[in-house]
Amino acid sequence: MSKFAVAAAVTFILAGCSSGVGTPTRLAKGANGGIWTSRPASEVQACINQIAPSTSVGTHYEVTENDTSKTVYPTTVSVFNADSESNSTTVKVVESCTIPRN
Repeated sequence: MSKFAVAAAVTFILAGCSSGVGTPTRLAKGANGGIWTSRPASEVQACINQIAPSTSVGTHYEVTENDTSKTVYPTTVSVFNADSESNSTTVKVVESCTIPRN
């Protein structure tokens, strides 16, 4: 899946999630993409660790806890892809780890 497709999927997911007055934070410097979520950073990080352990080659994720008095989303996930082989894992992480639970 191309970077554009991942970005389009992320944009689609975010389109229905916006509420409140704040805006999303910036992604980490050098990130190829990312997503903002209302899920707590600790939950997102635990999910990423389970799906895409740090031993996986090519992609890593930076989970940032945000100040909710300044932004809508409490968590930002920045994605750093070193190669295109890891895109299917990236999509799985985005779909599984960032969609809010009821």
